[in-house]
Amino acid sequence: MKASCLYECQVFHRRFLPKDHQFQYRIFLFHLDLDELPELVRSVPIFSVDEPNVYSLRGEDYFRLKQAPLRENLCLFLESEGFREVPARIRLLTLPRLLGYTFNPVSIFFCYDAENRPLTSVIQVGNTFGEGKPYLVPVEDGRFHVRIPKHFYVSPFSDLDLEFDFLFDFP
Repeated sequence: MKASCLYECQVFHRRFLPKDHQFQYRIFLFHLDLDELPELVRSVPIFSVDEPNVYSLRGEDYFRLKQAPLRENLCLFLESEGFREVPARIRLLTLPRLLGYTFNPVSIFFCYDAENRPLTSVIQVGNTFGEGKPYLVPVEDGRFHVRIPKHFYVSPFSDLDLEFDFLFDFP
């Protein structure tokens, strides 16, 4: 049975300063098992990897560590963060390019061992300038959780010295 699928989601955002503002919209995200990508490219005509298409997963949109496949770049990032175990399975929750355009504010890599137990996750936050920054999010009490300094310009309404508090479950 394939692990890759689509998730229907609702995005909600609210800020209080300088002026109260909020929005909510529906979206779907791709949940892709990296090992299934070649088969998905063959069986889904509107999806490709590193090639133009209606939906295109482009390695250059994630981890700009070196010109390497997505899995290798993720493993390089994990190693740079002191994580030594190489994941047996990697699944990515993301929004690929749509007709060549990128709108991908957040992507989550879920890393599993050979017995399909969660090892860790990596969340990559994107901003409106096309920049992306990855953060290691470990498993804590059966969920993924980390509170970490942001050090990344995401919004003109939030300072750089704030923190992200990532808390999410397994898909």
